Order: sequence, then C-alpha cells, then structure tokens
Amino acid sequence: MGNAIAFSNQVFKLELSDRVSIKPEKAITIETWVNRKKSIAQTNPVILDKTDFGLSFDGTDTSQFLSFNLKISGVVHTLKSKTKILSNRWYHVTATYDGAVMNLFVNGDLDASTLKAGNLSSSATPLYIGGNSTPSSFFTGSIDELRLWNIVRDSIQIKQNYTKMLTGNEFGLFAYWRFDENTGSAVATDLSRFKNHLNISSASVALITSNVLPLAPAEFSI
Repeated sequence: MGNAIAFSNQVFKLELSDRVSIKPEKAITIETWVNRKKSIAQTNPVILDKTDFGLSFDGTDTSQFLSFNLKISGVVHTLKSKTKILSNRWYHVTATYDGAVMNLFVNGDLDASTLKAGNLSSSATPLYIGGNSTPSSFFTGSIDELRLWNIVRDSIQIKQNYTKMLTGNEFGLFAYWRFDENTGSAVATDLSRFKNHLNISSASVALITSNVLPLAPAEFSI
C-alpha cells in the first residue's frame, strides 16, 4: 500500500518548467490512476496539461467523460471517452498516440479511438498537474502512479503493468511519479532517468494513503 497526491481545492496545481525531456517527438503515452471528487465550481478539471498534450474531464459534475487533448501539426484534437468517469471512484486511464491514431483506455481496456495523422507539436510551456492557467479547471481529487512515455504502450503492455509498480528504468519512460512520499515531503520524486522532480510544498495538496497498487480487477472502486 502506498500514497497518492490529493488536491483539496481549486487554487493550486503542480508545475514543471519546460525542458527537452518532457517534449515527446513522435509518440506519447500518458498513464495514471485518478479519483475525482465532486466539485460544483469545476469546469473541465485538468489531470495533466502541457498545451501540446493533456488529460482532463468534460461533462456534468456528477458524471464526466475523460478527454485526451493533443496538438497535432499545430491543431488541437480531442478524443473523449465513452465511459463515464464517476466521482469518488478510482480509475486507471491511459492515452496513447503513435503518429496516426489517438487511443483512450479505461481500466486497461480500449475505450475510444480516432484516426489523426500528423506530427506532435512542441511548445515552450510548463507541464501542469492538477490544473492549468484557467482557474475553473483546477482538479479536486487524487492522482497516483503518473507515467509519461515517448513511445506507444500497446494494450498488452498496459494490462500487464497498470496494477504494478515500475522501476523507472523502462525504455521510453520520461517521467514517473509514484507519489509515495510521506506527508510533509516537499518534493515528489521522478523515478525516471530524467529526474523531473516536483515541488509539492503547499497547504492545498497532501499525500494520502492509497490502495490502488496492487489491485485485482474487481477492486477498481473504493
């Protein structure tokens, strides 16, 4: 049993300054566990956002859909999940792009897909977790096991590993935050070789006990 990072209100987000290591060139995979809390004030709350790629929510507050946002050849495209992401429940979500197809996976299963051929755009913008520059888009809830890859993870790799911890040395992994630090820690360690550590010293964010790893398939919701 480990920890997860919990965002308690809509005035705080984690920010990582722009750097070469967080700019995938040809492909991307975003993986994370997320537990969204109900908040009336939220509009499209953000899990992760870097202008060129991101994960957020879209829809009513009681049942929102997942949105995979990707800038391809200078144009932003959005793929929405078919599965409703309910509040107060853990989900594992994955978004992938290989230069031709955008995919969304929910709890290890392919949920939505669309053809969008082109090149990944690259902007000199920070990477945000739990929000972005729009105040109403701040996330309230918990995030755990956030993994970013510059390769496409296929359905077999996703299913084999989404209930397991990684070492951080896996090929193509350019950021990996377990959020297993103790309460009061000032830094969330990136276990990938790029060491993209995050400053988490804020009264609006906390580390809470999480039991998402390891999980059996029947234990997705808590």
